[in-house]
Amino acid sequence: MLAMAETANDTTGKLMTQFGEFSPRGTHWTVKVSSTDRIIHIFRHYDHGTTDTDSNDWKANQGWFVYAENDERIWFYDGDQKVFLLLQLGNLGDAVRGPCDFPCPVPEDVLTKLPNTVRRAIKFRSTEAVMK
Repeated sequence: MLAMAETANDTTGKLMTQFGEFSPRGTHWTVKVSSTDRIIHIFRHYDHGTTDTDSNDWKANQGWFVYAENDERIWFYDGDQKVFLLLQLGNLGDAVRGPCDFPCPVPEDVLTKLPNTVRRAIKFRSTEAVMK
């Protein structure tokens, strides 16, 4: 059984940095990251059931985190080079975007936690998309 994840130094209740289970305040999300397989599982709770999204492209490395921007967006960084976004698309379900290509701006709370190399890759792709 997984221990409850701590929200280390997070007063907003939106940031997960420890293995375990996390239900961000004010959302319908539950996030689980096991220390055994280091794979992320993100559950979205609906009135009629729950969906489970996992990403085999994402494995928790030192420095990983999950950030629940709101009830529609969850950002997750693997601690290495990959940042993903899980979007809730209303009645259409959920969609995962990434590893550095996003349909919306990356929140400052996420950008400030990323290494410079990853931050530059995101900004480069964002600039490249605007130029097309």
